[in-house]
Amino acid sequence: VNNAYDMLVVVANWPASRKEAFNTLLKARAIENLSYVCASNCIGTDGKGISYTGNSQVIDFKGFVVANVAENADTIVSYTVEKESLTRFRTNFPAWKDADSFLLQ
Repeated sequence: VNNAYDMLVVVANWPASRKEAFNTLLKARAIENLSYVCASNCIGTDGKGISYTGNSQVIDFKGFVVANVAENADTIVSYTVEKESLTRFRTNFPAWKDADSFLLQ
């Protein structure tokens, strides 16, 4: 609310079998929050035999992947956030003003 942040940071543990859901939800979070999303997901196989492919990525406020890591890659990726573009987009598309403050009881 009120553009209190410019980036959501997601530390995840999504298995390979849910890769497409992970990617879709990250894009949705970026679009609905008008913010960047930086997501880090684990790779390898855990003690229960569940595989993880990573798919770590940075998504811009329009839902486009602007930086990513190849599947199963143990690496670091960087991206320089374009604050001016984000501010201009929020000014021209002020959807954040429609946010509600409510309490679920």
